[in-house]
Amino acid sequence: MIPRYAFPRLLGTPVPLDVVESGSMEPELHIGDLLVAQGIKYKDIKVGLIIVFKRPSANYLIVHRIYAIHNKVRIITKGDNNPFPDPFYITSSDVRGVVIARIPLVGYLTLVFRLK
Repeated sequence: MIPRYAFPRLLGTPVPLDVVESGSMEPELHIGDLLVAQGIKYKDIKVGLIIVFKRPSANYLIVHRIYAIHNKVRIITKGDNNPFPDPFYITSSDVRGVVIARIPLVGYLTLVFRLK
């Protein structure tokens, strides 16, 4: 068994596991899915990847797809189920990882405990 503290080191990200909390990425990702993320280098960031990122000026993470990259610096994201791109841009320093796996329903348990 791999200790919990080893996941960030193995996957190269401080946020190797995350749970989908909204329907913004339907039909690709569903509420309650447990996501596995892996660190990503700046040169490997490209349009179409699903990433975990910290929203600028906020203290929470979002999982959306890279919609566009402007001037190789500004990354525009969008939830697949949202009609418009996010109203802010991020940079590579905001990216915590790229989603490499989805485990359906496993995250529901954590959502139940967060609501209580």
